[in-house]
Amino acid sequence: MIISSAAERYVAADRLDDAISAGKRVLQVDPNYIYFDSALADAYREKGDLQEAVALYEKAQTVTHSPSAGLAITYAKMGRLEDARRVLNQRIEKSRQQYVAADSIAAVYVALGDKEEAFRWLERAFDEHSAPMYDMACHPKFRALRSDPRFADLLRRMGVDPAKALARQGIQ
Repeated sequence: MIISSAAERYVAADRLDDAISAGKRVLQVDPNYIYFDSALADAYREKGDLQEAVALYEKAQTVTHSPSAGLAITYAKMGRLEDARRVLNQRIEKSRQQYVAADSIAAVYVALGDKEEAFRWLERAFDEHSAPMYDMACHPKFRALRSDPRFADLLRRMGVDPAKALARQGIQ
């Protein structure tokens, strides 16, 4: 759904109110629309409405039968570290059975403050040519990595000029 994609772009641009509006429009069009982790849930999480985010992530997890990276990230932000690690471990276990985007696992490690594991999984995502990797330069869930030289190196290897990508966000 196009409006869902717009909501994702709004989250990446820190236009959270616009992301929430777009995400709500998605639900008006199709109240049952679930696509793994919704941009609406991401927007609520980034805005600090963690309970609303958890409710949406849990609904998506129930429908998709897939452990939600967004839920794990939100649990980590709430200080529910055991819950975050439980969902992370479920996601890692699922990756042993079928494809799971490695950058989504990396994002959970970022939320848990484990940069080493985050970069290890980002390297795997790079090797797998994971499409969502191209969002990492601007997505809030990778903010904590932006000052690390490995982040700029990874962007460079992806063909993204780190100086330009990070300067657009006010990061030097």
